[in-house]
Amino acid sequence: TSHRKNDVLLYKLRFGKDLVRHIFDGLARDINALYATPAFFHTFFNNCTTIHMTYFKRHCSSLPRWHIAYFFPATLDTVLYEHGLISTDLPLHEARQQHTITQRAQTFEDGDFSNFIRAV
Repeated sequence: TSHRKNDVLLYKLRFGKDLVRHIFDGLARDINALYATPAFFHTFFNNCTTIHMTYFKRHCSSLPRWHIAYFFPATLDTVLYEHGLISTDLPLHEARQQHTITQRAQTFEDGDFSNFIRAV
């Protein structure tokens, strides 16, 4: 948020505990594998968004197998919203406004970032 000045949104997702556990376990396995054998980051095919979508698609059968938004983090919420995975009844443009944490995140200096950005 501070380096590239991208907008950051923090949504509550409609994922059950089992899905969250599967995603976390998969990410932990990947992190351990990267420690053992480093891999290249690829801006298009192997980035933070495409990696997370691999787990989401594996466990959310409602998500399309392929979508152009999977490659563009700024539009990924469109797919999640269309498939009811963002916990909101607002239209997407209003949900984006309500869940923007960019300014708050950019004021962070030290401590627990996760709790800082979620504080009301």
